[in-house]
Amino acid sequence: MPGVSDLDVVGVVEREVHPDDEATRRRELSTLGESWPQVSFINNSVLSLAALHAEKPDAMVVGRARIIAVTGLHLWGDRLDFQDYVPSVEAMAYGRAARAKILMKRYRSGIINEPFRSNPKLLARSSAKAAIRVLSGITILRGATFYTSPEQTVMMVVKYAPEAIPLVQRALAIVNGIESQPNEAMNITEQAIELFYGLYPDHTPE
Repeated sequence: MPGVSDLDVVGVVEREVHPDDEATRRRELSTLGESWPQVSFINNSVLSLAALHAEKPDAMVVGRARIIAVTGLHLWGDRLDFQDYVPSVEAMAYGRAARAKILMKRYRSGIINEPFRSNPKLLARSSAKAAIRVLSGITILRGATFYTSPEQTVMMVVKYAPEAIPLVQRALAIVNGIESQPNEAMNITEQAIELFYGLYPDHTPE
């Protein structure tokens, strides 16, 4: 959806991806990011052609890549005006809050996919990351730079949204591995959502 949707990056490589290649790949993506600043090359997935066509592929990364394989790699980049798909700051901020709100409703009602269902620590971390994303929305509406890293986002919160510091610090601690129950992390996220909409009421019709 032009003006609303973001761009997800999936790299399909001929040979199997090895962890030792990660540092080099990240450096190459950073260079691409300089040429395409409107695309985040930090949050991305890479898989091999063998993995793409495996009988039981890793669904965590293959979903979008399979679509790319079907439509044809040449369609991506050659015929798309990326600028049309860059969301506005407002759309990004409200979108993050809205997605977190939906996610918390799902989690609270027990609609939880694996591996989060069987791993409370991962579920807590997922909720805490949602809280950080919501709080980042406050900062970007106040003129902060958008960052993908939780640590960088916390720095922006400290500078642009001091009222959210206690929440973002608790959320970051959970993301970084402190012992926490999912319910605690969900509470933090719901408080972050309440703070966001208290500051920036949503005027979108229900």
